[in-house]
Amino acid sequence: MKILHTSDWHIGHRLYEKPREAEHIAFFNWLSNYIADNEIELLIVAGDIFDTSMPSNSSLKLYYNFLISLNETKCKRVIITAGNHDSPSTIEAPKDILNALNISVVGRLENNIFPIEDSNIIVAAVPFLRDRDIREAISREDFNDINSRYRKALIDYYSKVAKRCAELRDDNSFCIATGHLFATNTTLSDSESSIYVGGIGDISADDFPDSFDYIALGHLHKAQKVGGKEHIRYSGSPIPLSFNDAKRDSKVILLDVNGRELNIEEVVVPKFRDLISIRCSIDEVENRLKSIDSQLPLQSWVEINIKDRDLLINEKIMDMSENLNLEVIKVSVESREFNYHSEVANGTISLSSLTPEDIFLKKCQDENFNLEDNPEVKDAFYEILSTVREDSHEN
Repeated sequence: MKILHTSDWHIGHRLYEKPREAEHIAFFNWLSNYIADNEIELLIVAGDIFDTSMPSNSSLKLYYNFLISLNETKCKRVIITAGNHDSPSTIEAPKDILNALNISVVGRLENNIFPIEDSNIIVAAVPFLRDRDIREAISREDFNDINSRYRKALIDYYSKVAKRCAELRDDNSFCIATGHLFATNTTLSDSESSIYVGGIGDISADDFPDSFDYIALGHLHKAQKVGGKEHIRYSGSPIPLSFNDAKRDSKVILLDVNGRELNIEEVVVPKFRDLISIRCSIDEVENRLKSIDSQLPLQSWVEINIKDRDLLINEKIMDMSENLNLEVIKVSVESREFNYHSEVANGTISLSSLTPEDIFLKKCQDENFNLEDNPEVKDAFYEILSTVREDSHEN
């Protein structure tokens, strides 16, 4: 059986307030064609379908149109799990209708073991496990205690799922587990800096039960193995979620299962838009912009980091790029004594270009507070930020 593992679509994502809908349309067209051309029979999506837990109507339309397109292919089974950006209730709202199309959606910790008909495949579909889902907080427990208990609960849950799979499997069964979590011995990208990925919930490759033949993970945006193990992988995001992400290939993972034998192939997703970073002086900008010659279907987006401070920098760059086939979506000024309050006030940078993390890090810098010496403060910031975003999406 041919199986495709993907994750972290982040439908509805915006890059410096620029919508990514055109890129997602291009990706889904490519993905539907790839599934058809390669006769994929099972699609597994390991979380973060949407960028927010309250996706727009246009985001939902993209999602459902893609799922409908699979009816024209040999992919007759789809398993989708919720990620930390997804609302379990939103993911599961059309559950009964999607079941009729052989599409299983899992947002919560129940009914998540799926034997695949006419095959030896069993899928344990585990969604993102929120802290409050699997543990009860204890008053005054410190961060290390929280982390230790959460990690134990996470490991215990996968052990429980493995035992449930064991009740269904025989000697020829091939068992796949999914997960949306942070695993140690992996590489982060800067597009994960706005989500809480460290600290709570760290789990290593050795913590997963040996009975799983493949573990399909989501959450990290770079395709990679976990702890060097071939059968435990992140597929990564299929479109780059930051300018730095665009410097490497985006991928999906193709699994070819023949009995108990497994062949794994990383499939590169085509680029649909160039994301280009420029770092130079104001005098060099125009020539650098004119040298950009993209052959991709969508107009290039450019971010510029200027070495010189200039109050008219935005107007100058707008004039330089006016007749070029590109759009400058972010301009920042390089300065060792950067003061975000004054830069926003005088218009050198826009407030929309700053993330909560940008402001937090700049404030620590202003106060000469060393985060490397106080990692618990950084951990606490990301945990609070993640909780606030989850609560704001659910309300």
